[in-house]
Amino acid sequence: MKKIAIALGLMMATTGVSMAKTDLSHIESILGGMKVEKVSPSGVKGINELYIEGVNLPLYLSEDGRYLFEGQITDLVERVNLTENRQNKIRIMALEKMNPKDMIIYSPEGAKKHTITVFTDVNCPYCKKLHDDISKYLKAGVEVRYMAFPAIATKERMESVWCAKDPKAAVDAAMHKRQVDAKVKCEGESPVEAQYQLGISFGITGTPNIILENGQMIGGYVPAEELINLINSIK
Repeated sequence: MKKIAIALGLMMATTGVSMAKTDLSHIESILGGMKVEKVSPSGVKGINELYIEGVNLPLYLSEDGRYLFEGQITDLVERVNLTENRQNKIRIMALEKMNPKDMIIYSPEGAKKHTITVFTDVNCPYCKKLHDDISKYLKAGVEVRYMAFPAIATKERMESVWCAKDPKAAVDAAMHKRQVDAKVKCEGESPVEAQYQLGISFGITGTPNIILENGQMIGGYVPAEELINLINSIK
């Protein structure tokens, strides 16, 4: 959101913008060098979707490239939130760029039917409740991928878990309020910081936060049986 605010501020501070057609290089210049990944039709006449690198939600751009704005677009006839659908796809694309080796992953022994990505915090009581449901998800063929989002715990505590020799044992110990090795430090770039920043770009403010395979985001704890039913209902 901070990047968007900066981008819009730069746009407002720039005068004399008048283009006969969409000029991506000019837009990037106005946005302070932020890379425009693509422009595509929004489904609304005269309005395109603008995708900016590192900004994980769609912005909108008039066809002549003059007007940039953010907000929700809803098709009142089809009763579909077009912006939400696009946000779901953006989340999927952003997650695909993350290295699975930096996640803590619980995979079912049998066939994997579905995957959920959970932004979690080892000091969060509702994250512990979800953690205690892991066996139910695995039995249902649902893979659970943990991403770090230190909303309560410090980044250092989260790193002591994520960069431990046995992250699963460390996260289990931390979730149940047992001592973890605070001396553990991540070598090189911290996966916790990268995952936290990704969560921020999604608009996440608390944990647990669950991303389904279709990109739908669910904030807060959901009982395993209820969430598994929802997962299985998605086509």
